[in-house]
Amino acid sequence: MNLNELIGQRIKYIRTQRGISQEDLAASAGIATTYVGQIERGMRNPTISVLENIADVLDVSIEEIVHSTNCDKLVTIAPTSELSDILIILEQFSPRDLHNTKIIIEKIADITNNKL
Repeated sequence: MNLNELIGQRIKYIRTQRGISQEDLAASAGIATTYVGQIERGMRNPTISVLENIADVLDVSIEEIVHSTNCDKLVTIAPTSELSDILIILEQFSPRDLHNTKIIIEKIADITNNKL
């Protein structure tokens, strides 16, 4: 995984944790929504100026975006169509709904792991 992908994943992680949509991040940072998506997928190399704007909107420092201490929380699995569909749905959830969904998924995982 290259640096662009890591930075993009970190931005997406922070954004979703804060309950901010790509559209809201883009509007507040003064960039296009499609550009946010490309950054999050590691397809674009954002300038320092763009990273500053994104960091301001997310209320973090650029260092927190670039030097994540929580890399273990980033998605590192290869996306499937099912996972992509789930992520699209989850992007619309409020922070509270995301938290509740996480609890449900953890319980399902516990049940599944105990059956194996």
